[in-house]
Amino acid sequence: MNLFMSKIDEAQEILKALGLPVAQQNEMSALTLLALCDIKENSN
Repeated sequence: MNLFMSKIDEAQEILKALGLPVAQQNEMSALTLLALCDIKENSN
């Protein structure tokens, strides 16, 4: 993934790779994924 992609962008790419419908590849779904995985803004 691109070094400059935000965590939200990366999470959306993961949702896409998992085959979720386009409607679920949004910012809210990405933030939910990050929260469930306990990934914070400053996490590596």
